[in-house]
Amino acid sequence: MITLHDVHTTLERHDYRLASQQLQQILHTNPSADAWFLAAQLTLDRDHERAVRHLKRALLLDPHHGETRTMLGQLGVDPDITVADIADEMADVVSEHTNNTPLLRRLSARQRLYAVGGLVVLLIVVITSGLTLLFPRTGPAYIPEAAPEVVTTRLMNAENVFAQFNGSGIQMFAIEQINHLQTPGKDTLKFSLSGADGQLLPAQVVVYKSISDFIRDSDAHQAFASTSEIVARSNAMLVYDKGLQGLAVEDQLLRQFQVITGV
Repeated sequence: MITLHDVHTTLERHDYRLASQQLQQILHTNPSADAWFLAAQLTLDRDHERAVRHLKRALLLDPHHGETRTMLGQLGVDPDITVADIADEMADVVSEHTNNTPLLRRLSARQRLYAVGGLVVLLIVVITSGLTLLFPRTGPAYIPEAAPEVVTTRLMNAENVFAQFNGSGIQMFAIEQINHLQTPGKDTLKFSLSGADGQLLPAQVVVYKSISDFIRDSDAHQAFASTSEIVARSNAMLVYDKGLQGLAVEDQLLRQFQVITGV
């Protein structure tokens, strides 16, 4: 049986076509939140809407899947399941199964559309009515009638971000810029700042080429976590040594990052 480990191994060999086939087989035979999350990662750059749909499917299988909820937040999408999400999935399931029944195969395409559409509408009404009875419109269990508004994620340009930091007036030392040719998927501005005792402490601003590149670099984020503070917005990330906490230069750094990224 093919597992997600097999898919990751295939991806490491850069055989994306085979990896896609393996993942599709898993999603058809043994779907999981991890599998749908991986599908979203591989789809994000090509089809944002489809990637979000994959993430919602992951949440249907595991409402507390941390990576999925984090990724939806980075995309500006509410990480909670709505009635509309459930209805979309029911529509897909009903359409797939009913179109293969002997009765519906005898109908014309238009007749099948009406038949399936009517069944989907009926299911939506039943689901909505059931949820209304189970969850009154008060308190934390309230499920809104409308799907949450999708917030567009603005990708930032590395050159513009770095230029604004360089011209910010913050005293930065040992400035070094590393472009995406050296580190595929991201550009980095490294520099040092003066700590409380005058010791130079490291900081950097990383701008990823896409949200999916940001997510794929999660191992690096975890490596920073023990010694550094991390602030992220869209495809940009500010990392600075914890020794700068509480100093005036930390306020300057955070304020500049907020101005540039629009936090």
